[in-house]
Amino acid sequence: MGEDIKKPLKVIVIDDEKTLSCLEYRADPLEVTYARTYEEGIALLEQSRWDELHLDWFLDESYVGQDVLDWLSEHVECIPASIIPCTDNFMRAKEIRLKAGALMSMRRKL
Repeated sequence: MGEDIKKPLKVIVIDDEKTLSCLEYRADPLEVTYARTYEEGIALLEQSRWDELHLDWFLDESYVGQDVLDWLSEHVECIPASIIPCTDNFMRAKEIRLKAGALMSMRRKL
């Protein structure tokens, strides 16, 4: 019998600092794409379907993670299967988790 080869998860990281800290303990095979700005992140979300979104809160001078989440709420077809906070700020991570839960409910209704 052949080995069961897992297909890599398509992961997008939207973070102004290219960091692997939110992915360093993963054993799954990953296909990771980085976006360093809000605009880059939105363009990638529009172009492809993603298994996971790792989202930082502070993106640049004009946008924060909430802006990405707000955009997703208006573009339900682009919501990834999972949204994971990628920030050290506990309160901002909590905000991302709460909004992500609401977005996951919207996604399931598609």
